[in-house]
Amino acid sequence: MDIIDQTIKREGGFVDHPDDPGGATNMGVTLATLSDFLGRKASYDEIRNLTHAEARAVYQARYMDAPRFSEIADHWLREIVFDAGVLFGPPRASRWLQEAAGVTADGIVGPATLRAVNAADPRQLGVKFITSWLRRHGERVQAGKSSHKFIGGWINRATSHLLSLPV
Repeated sequence: MDIIDQTIKREGGFVDHPDDPGGATNMGVTLATLSDFLGRKASYDEIRNLTHAEARAVYQARYMDAPRFSEIADHWLREIVFDAGVLFGPPRASRWLQEAAGVTADGIVGPATLRAVNAADPRQLGVKFITSWLRRHGERVQAGKSSHKFIGGWINRATSHLLSLPV
């Protein structure tokens, strides 16, 4: 199963939980993201009836190709960065990657970032990256910006990547 399909599987199907700030979501694609992708306001029915192929197209364009995560050489690290980009947005995932690699954290993955990332030990970068991811979850809950009822699932998602760390 490829990276995009793994994320779609983690995200599950249609959800419209009142405590989720993302609102109506299907396979992890929010109504706002689908609207942005389509270049027009998407309807509630469009997000509810989103197909797997449509979700893949959104993910490929917005979360893999546009932020240049597809150019991360190591598969494990690429999956982590992509998955976090889906949850937090590509700019935040890009900054965490840049911070882990010790380059200027401007949120835009360019040639300098890719050189540093692809030359570094992906396991070390990944562990640093996941640490930032977990800290952000804690900050969100402590600040009251997200419901504490989701924290267990969020921690499990981040740590599942640690458990899949190649040895």
